[in-house]
Amino acid sequence: NPLLPRHGTTFHPSGGPMGGAGYVTLDGGTPGGYATSVVVSTQPGGGLVSAGTVSGVGVWFKAAPGTSGPLFGFTASPSNGAGDADRALYLDGTGRLRFAWNTTGAKIGPSGPSYTDGAWHFAYVTFGGVNVALVGVIPQVTLWVDGVEQATSPLLSLVPMTPYSGY
Repeated sequence: NPLLPRHGTTFHPSGGPMGGAGYVTLDGGTPGGYATSVVVSTQPGGGLVSAGTVSGVGVWFKAAPGTSGPLFGFTASPSNGAGDADRALYLDGTGRLRFAWNTTGAKIGPSGPSYTDGAWHFAYVTFGGVNVALVGVIPQVTLWVDGVEQATSPLLSLVPMTPYSGY
């Protein structure tokens, strides 16, 4: 929604990754790079036992050499970096991608190469798994970058996705 109040963002009408489409730059400040009028969402439940559901989220990004920090995430607070945070895709200090799926810090990565080369890249994370009552979701999490699988969780990961309402 372009009418939301935003902090630390600059809208560019062209030059993006898709045939000259627009894009947004984020300043990385605090507060910065987020919408202030957001809606809380609860992680959907799966009943007592469920399997076979796969979903994902992706982002186009470009980063300059030496850049690090989050590209997107799910958090318990509408403020940047406050409260529990997971489902977070971020560039580590070496420019490689990592993805955390649990508030305890369970993560996959790093990706093979560094992506702080100033070029556009598309990162996509898929979530699948089994939901078991009282255990939560036992995830199968895979990170893809530019159409190539870069990291995946172990076949049997007993670290569930943390269920909470968030932003």
